[in-house]
Amino acid sequence: MTKDRAEEEDINDVFFNLTLAENKFSQLGFSDGFREGLERGRTEGHRLGVSKGAQIGSEVSFYQGFSSAMRVYVAGTQSSERLMRVLDSLDCLLEQFPKDSIPDNDIVEVFDNVRSKFRQLCSLTNANVEGVPKPKLDF
Repeated sequence: MTKDRAEEEDINDVFFNLTLAENKFSQLGFSDGFREGLERGRTEGHRLGVSKGAQIGSEVSFYQGFSSAMRVYVAGTQSSERLMRVLDSLDCLLEQFPKDSIPDNDIVEVFDNVRSKFRQLCSLTNANVEGVPKPKLDF
């Protein structure tokens, strides 16, 4: 009877260990997948950030160049005071545009302000910038 009892306990232990093994391997698979997902997400996020940062930098540089060229053009003419205020305002916004990533800074709002000031400048000067390719940025 002791031999049957020992075999019975061994079989119960085997089944119990099988049940635990399933849970153990399920947890290991989850941990490995989660770790790999974090790494892939970090890499993909970095690539996306670099790409969007380059697009934003390109567009801001275009605005700075346009503003500088417009100042040179306007210097030789009788320009309105309103045009000069808009140019000054655009230059101020571009100067204050964040150069580094600051978590508290709402870059979308700042960028929208720069774009709207640029559109206002184009409207005042009747500048046709339709042919200039601008990247479409979605935040």
